[in-house]
Amino acid sequence: MTGRAISTPPERLAFYALGGGKGHFMRVLALIRAVHSLAPGVKTLMVVPDRLLELARRFGLAAAAPPCRDRQGLATWLDDRLSEFRPDGLVVDVFVRGVLGELGLCRHLPPRVLLGRSLHPEYHRMVRGALQDYRAVLWAEAAPAELRDPLRVDPVVVVQELLERERARHDLGLSPDLPAVLAIGTGSTRSQQRLLERLAFVPQLRLFSTELPACDQVVSRIPAGSWLLAADVVVSAAGYQSYHEIVQAGVPAVFVPQRRQIDDQAARAQGRLGFAPRASWRVAATPEELAGAVSELLVTGTRADPVRFSGAEQAARHVLKTLS
Repeated sequence: MTGRAISTPPERLAFYALGGGKGHFMRVLALIRAVHSLAPGVKTLMVVPDRLLELARRFGLAAAAPPCRDRQGLATWLDDRLSEFRPDGLVVDVFVRGVLGELGLCRHLPPRVLLGRSLHPEYHRMVRGALQDYRAVLWAEAAPAELRDPLRVDPVVVVQELLERERARHDLGLSPDLPAVLAIGTGSTRSQQRLLERLAFVPQLRLFSTELPACDQVVSRIPAGSWLLAADVVVSAAGYQSYHEIVQAGVPAVFVPQRRQIDDQAARAQGRLGFAPRASWRVAATPEELAGAVSELLVTGTRADPVRFSGAEQAARHVLKTLS
């Protein structure tokens, strides 16, 4: 990552990433890395669910996880952690329960910045009032009319360097002479196993998963985005992180949107949230559509030149300036 260092950064920053999925974690991981690149002396603390605590430590992050789930218990625990850490500011990855729940019950919150992305419209209306207490609202996708003057940034993705196709294929044990499909596993282990079975017809397959046992076709590397140039076609849900990594890599893709309470994956998969793919892509809703779309793109799919999204650095600069 390049760019001018920040001359007078804050000393300590806490990051709230208590959302249920890995998308919250990965966005905040990308932001923390950018903060450390621009201001190496800043001490950071990442607040994550207990199930992601070990993953945070794998990435070398200082992290803490609450032992409870009720709002008052979470608020008390967060108050205690922040009192111990004494941050100059708190960065919140948008999560409706937290913004409207435990964060509103905390007694001594430091100045806050929100990092957001597209939600279903009714949730924008729900959180609008609570966001008045934030010093800045950063938006890393299409911003809704309900938000007042958000600061737009590019997509915030972890992957900054893509392995060349030959190197990526070698790393994944793929033959250079046969078409290859890469799938990014999300959701339950059962749904990931079904995806593996539905793609059994392709010449070469690798599924990125941290939930399924590793085998010839399943690899546990994370984030998957570094290896995407190995693919002739990528299959993925349309969650924020995987979608934008695929768009960044410029590889043909089949998106299988998952239903989420606040995340409109169908709109994202159709390119309606601000950053449409430049390579060939299809959207599939059934096993038959998935098989047909993969088969089609293996023959006719076209690639695009990779791009580099700089949203993490843009957001980090806003955070460091706002919370200094």
